[in-house]
Parts: sequence; C-alpha cells; structure tokens
Amino acid sequence: MPEYKVQEVKKSSFVIVHYGIFKIGWDWLILLCTVYIAIMVPFNAAFRKSGRFRDFMYIDAGVEVLFLIDIVLNFLTTYLNKSGQVVYEFKLIAMNYISGWFVLDLLAAIPFDLLYAFSVETVRMQ
Repeated sequence: MPEYKVQEVKKSSFVIVHYGIFKIGWDWLILLCTVYIAIMVPFNAAFRKSGRFRDFMYIDAGVEVLFLIDIVLNFLTTYLNKSGQVVYEFKLIAMNYISGWFVLDLLAAIPFDLLYAFSVETVRMQ
C-alpha cells in the first residue's frame, strides 16, 4: 500500500480521493464515453443526413452531460503534489486542475450535437 493512503488528514466530506473506488470507476466510465464519442462522431458525420440515426443524439447528449459532471468532480478530487503528498484543499485542487486538464475537458464537454440540432441553415447549396 502506498504511503499516501495511510496519512491521517482532516478533509471535507465533499473531497473525492483520487485512489478511491468511486473515482476509479468514474474514470473508467469517462474512458468508455470517450471511446464512444471517438467512434460515433465520424459515424454521425458520415450518416447523419439520412435521418435514421437521430436516436443517437440523445445518447450523445447524455455522454456530454457526463463530461460536464466530470469537470465538477475533477474540481473536488485530490491529487499528489510534487513531494508525493495528497492535496485536500479546494483552492489548490482547483488551481491544479485549471492549470492542467480543465481547458481540454471543457472543450470535450461542449454539446456540439445540441448546437447542431438547433442550428438554422441560412444558405442552401444546389
């Protein structure tokens, strides 16, 4: 067992430990959602015009909601600092996440399918 798992630290009940079973399961779910998006985005781009695959829009919207929840959870998840200690402070967790993966996660969570569904065509090519 790594040393940081046995440290006694007072932490908020809202902080999620990065090595906990919930966080590990959540990360696997997000990985599966990422693989789904990597497959379905090109598929939708190729076949969306036929209209038969419109049901996937609801699944895609659900996946994007999961990505938004992931952003919130990452603001509450501990991390290891450079000296190997687990950081439980909200401010430090937020600063670490914003300076790291936040921008990429935010771009991944933009609901492009919903933007596409509500877009209005202004020019029609013949």
